[in-house]
Amino acid sequence: MTNEQKPLRIIELIAENVKRLRAVTIRPNGSTVLIGGQNAQGKSSLLDAIEMALGGAKTIPQEPVRHGARKARIVADLGEIVVERTFTAKGTELVVRNKEGIPQASPQKLLDSLTAKVTFDPFAFSRMDAPKQDELLKKMIGLDFSDLEAARAKVYEKRADVNREVKRLDALVDSTDWHADAPKQVVDVAALMEKIQLHRNAVGSRNTLKAVIDGDRAKLSFHDEQIARLERELVELKTKRAELAADIETRDLALPSEPEPIDAVQEQVRTAEATNAKVRSNADKTRLERDLKARADEAEELTGAIESIDKEKAERLAAAKFPIAGLGFDDSGPTFNEVPLAQASQAERLRLSVAIGAALNPRAKIMLIREGSLLDEKSLALLSEFAEQSGAQCWIERVTGPGGAPGHIIIEDGCVVGEEENGDENQATLANVG
Repeated sequence: MTNEQKPLRIIELIAENVKRLRAVTIRPNGSTVLIGGQNAQGKSSLLDAIEMALGGAKTIPQEPVRHGARKARIVADLGEIVVERTFTAKGTELVVRNKEGIPQASPQKLLDSLTAKVTFDPFAFSRMDAPKQDELLKKMIGLDFSDLEAARAKVYEKRADVNREVKRLDALVDSTDWHADAPKQVVDVAALMEKIQLHRNAVGSRNTLKAVIDGDRAKLSFHDEQIARLERELVELKTKRAELAADIETRDLALPSEPEPIDAVQEQVRTAEATNAKVRSNADKTRLERDLKARADEAEELTGAIESIDKEKAERLAAAKFPIAGLGFDDSGPTFNEVPLAQASQAERLRLSVAIGAALNPRAKIMLIREGSLLDEKSLALLSEFAEQSGAQCWIERVTGPGGAPGHIIIEDGCVVGEEENGDENQATLANVG
């Protein structure tokens, strides 16, 4: 590993008048720095100082300067660069110098490129629910499924609508009767009624004409009976009779034949509604079956689209580079060795959290663990081992008794207790402030 590729660690930290701190200088040695002491003595302020120095404006509280002081200062020496941030009533000022002491342009931008997530806490990751863990891990390894998830959700919703329509049409098809004896076309009742009316008109006209003829025949008989006694009128009557007989014969010849019986048409009218109901039912069933097939085909296509999206998602996951072997995803969220993270052992979760924290920070793999009191000695040892393996530096805040604890830098009333070497790993001294 080249010098440029080595992780950056804090090799010296100076904090003066920051929140509860008075003046401390710490020169850590190793992957873990244990900060101990009782509550409200400045332990959290020390971790806050690191976060404020490197994290930028978003990490600075409203009152960063210790009450009663006019100025606060934080100096974090990371070997290749030295970060100095000062605070006054006018605001904050940041200067970042390289090893030669030359100030760097755009200092906060430089720090952001080195410390993507300065204050990453392994406990915070362990407390996340599966969806948030899933989101963080995918972002960390560059997996963005937002386009696929949006496309899948859209297709899934459309398929759900189509399947509901399939079920509705399927139910309608099942409930619609099919009549094998029904004709292909509906019966035209209006045309049949027109035929009946024409028949009635023809019968009426014939009956009227027949009545006239019958009346004339009666007249003819009457004339025959009167001939004998009306001799004097015989010639005239014969003439009239001849004329009348000729006229009758002419009209009789012109009399149309009697229309065919209308019973069959009337029977068609009587059964037309039932017949038409069958025809309409057949037409509905044919249409519904066509719609059902179309919707079923569409649902099948949408299922194929979802499968294609899922396949592409799986391919992206297969090509992803994970920060630790065994890490993966399933439909419920992140997994470790194909087991949901929630079911992993404490050691596995701790190791994974440290690895993720290190991966999230490109160079300065500095982690601030504010709930170190929850870690027993075994967990502390594991954390130290995992931090060393990943190149991380863990600053761990722990509550200790009045007498302190081995290997801890004890903070009391904003200062480090004692100036001597405290433990085998770290040195801390009171800063000499004029």
